[in-house]
Amino acid sequence: MRLFFILFFSMTILASCGGDKALEVVPLGEKAPLERLAEAYEAMSEQVVGNPRSLEPKERLRFVRFVFEKAGYDYSATLEALSRIEPDPMNPHQRDLAELLLLPHRASGWVDPKEVYGEAERAWVTRIEAAFF
Repeated sequence: MRLFFILFFSMTILASCGGDKALEVVPLGEKAPLERLAEAYEAMSEQVVGNPRSLEPKERLRFVRFVFEKAGYDYSATLEALSRIEPDPMNPHQRDLAELLLLPHRASGWVDPKEVYGEAERAWVTRIEAAFF
């Protein structure tokens, strides 16, 4: 676990030195951004000892935030945006995005969102779960 924190600390420093590019909301319901997130997930997974899904929930949240950042997206802004839409049952990309956004508390059994997210994010998580699952 100590190596995990060292890696994340290093990635945080590198990310902060990467320029002032603003992070975007993931375009909802599109395939290409999900592929970009999948590539970032794979790249970040190589830097974690073990499976990212087996991390503690708060560490999974940090991991997922880094995945979004690496792909050029803002995790919290995307969480909020997805919580505000009417889901399209014919669009599997929306559900895939929801699964990635909720990975911090759903990866290895269900964890109470209160243990993982801040108050605003919990409200968005609750809306997404009601809409998609």
